[in-house]
Parts: sequence; C-alpha cells; structure tokens
Amino acid sequence: MISLQSIKKECQRTQALEQHRDKQARLVASLLASSPPEVEDDRARREAQIVVTLLRAAREWGHRGVECSNCRLISPPDLEFCLYCDNEEQVSLITYSTDLERTLSHRLRNSAAPDQSIRRVKRLLVDPLLLYSDESSSEKKES
Repeated sequence: MISLQSIKKECQRTQALEQHRDKQARLVASLLASSPPEVEDDRARREAQIVVTLLRAAREWGHRGVECSNCRLISPPDLEFCLYCDNEEQVSLITYSTDLERTLSHRLRNSAAPDQSIRRVKRLLVDPLLLYSDESSSEKKES
C-alpha cells in the first residue's frame, strides 16, 4: 500500500525536477548566443569545465558543492540535481578543504574525472565555461 506521505514526497521531487529543468532551459537559451572559449581537445575542455566549477565552490559557495557522479561537475550546494547534465539522481553534497585552490593542479594531474565525465556525458546541457565566462576571462587577464 502506498502511503500519502510517499505520494507527497514524489510530487515534491517531481515539482523540484520540473523547476530545475526550467532553470536549465533558461540558462541554455541565454548561452546560445555565446561562443565557447577555445580549448584544444575534449579532455582539456572537460577538465577546464571541472576546474571552473571547483573554483566556484571554493570562492563563492563556502567550499561546498553538489558533485554529480555522471559529469563530475560541481553545482551550487543548494541544488538537488546537476545543473550541467540531465542526471536526476546520484548527486552528493561535498565539503572541500580550504586549500582547494592551492592544491587544484595537483589534484587534477592524474585525475580520471575528465575522462570518466566524457565517457558518461558526451555533451553537457549547460557549459560552465560559458555560464561563468566573465570570471574566467577576468582571471586570464590577471595572469
């Protein structure tokens, strides 16, 4: 027998997912006019996408984020679903160490995350390089 509480919970999840998909659609529509930054290959591009989301977690989200087990990108910690791909399950709230920015290059040097991400999700719905392009272009100017 299905309980009223489980029906309510499923309805809330369905409504949250619909709102999430609407948000993704609005982001995609706003990014369509943008051209992606030049990156030499798929792996380098996905690594750059992972890095930009990790940096967001470190700088703006209090060293916290929701990591998608499919695309391996980090969404804001208040989301229940991945912002970048169509994954509806498998997200985990992660707290990152305060030295994340300093150790990021070492963490990614031998990481399989970009390769796993590409294998599981060939094309992202929302490209974080476009979504956060104002920040990444200002960082390049400072370097």
